[in-house]
Amino acid sequence: MDDRKQVLKKGTGLGKLEHAEIVEPKECCQGTTKSKEEVDVIQQIMDSLPNESTEKQRRQSKELLQENEAIFSKGEYDIGRTPFVKYRIDSGEHRPIGQPLRRHPFRHLETIDKQVAEMEEHGIIEPTASPLASNVVLVRKKDISLRFCIDCRQLNRITHRTATRFH
Repeated sequence: MDDRKQVLKKGTGLGKLEHAEIVEPKECCQGTTKSKEEVDVIQQIMDSLPNESTEKQRRQSKELLQENEAIFSKGEYDIGRTPFVKYRIDSGEHRPIGQPLRRHPFRHLETIDKQVAEMEEHGIIEPTASPLASNVVLVRKKDISLRFCIDCRQLNRITHRTATRFH
């Protein structure tokens, strides 16, 4: 591109005009409204302070918590994000690992679909055409509910680890 004046003949095509759809950001990801699963973290912490705390200590604690409220997770899907770090998986010269899908018990398919939909709705995951693919694993928790996990063992075997230190 240069700054020279350009003369175009009448009828010269400059591009193609297409209708664009305006997509509004999802409310859940903006942090402006509380969803039903969000909790009042400050109140929970205040309730857990020792009974021996003085009124002055409680007031100072509450002020400190309110000043830093943004750093606390307020729900299961409030995982935090940063634009300052871009993560790249370095597998060197190894070709990407694309695991074939495993079959899951029919009774677990609804749980998997629900978890994927909720994570996508909250902006934690997004559709991709990446050659990397790892399987879903459901792990039973102590309360007998299922934890959604991803089996990254094969990917971890080929990944070059880099020691990152934040100062």
